[in-house]
Amino acid sequence: MKSLKITFCMVLILCGYKQYANILSDTSSVRQIVVGYHMGYVQLLFSTDSNQTQWMNESDFFGMGFPIGITFNTPGKWKFDLEVVPFLNPHLGTGKPYQNHLLFHPGALRSLGHNWTFGARLAFELGNDQFGFTPLLNKSFPLGKRSSFFMELVAPMRFGPSKVSSFHQLGGLHLGFAF
Repeated sequence: MKSLKITFCMVLILCGYKQYANILSDTSSVRQIVVGYHMGYVQLLFSTDSNQTQWMNESDFFGMGFPIGITFNTPGKWKFDLEVVPFLNPHLGTGKPYQNHLLFHPGALRSLGHNWTFGARLAFELGNDQFGFTPLLNKSFPLGKRSSFFMELVAPMRFGPSKVSSFHQLGGLHLGFAF
């Protein structure tokens, strides 16, 4: 009986692999699923909570992000985008050690026409224990048939880890290339 279960599982795996291989061999199917890729640089400009506002010229706040992402087609007008952003805070001029964290940033994007896109992302910041969401507005500038430069205004909203005044509103600019 055990060998019958193992055989059945192997047949299911092989059938699934065959379907997956058929999808990969048909490059037009892959192109329909994956819309594009992007990479860039994000600079947070300010952060505010109920007590104070910090600006990017303050060494404790200054941080750099390097987003990379992949965008997928959906049956409707929205696209699904999966982005990962490593962040680095160098604490310039303070003698403090560098800090870094990773932002897992899945979201949905909708074209507004004329190279404008609106989007919203969930945010899970690994390393500083924050979560939230990020609305965005993107303007792209085509560089050829399959690539473009883009500028994106982001307005991250984060919660945690403090239980007192744990909400932070941020504003930033994301510059990048899409392929």
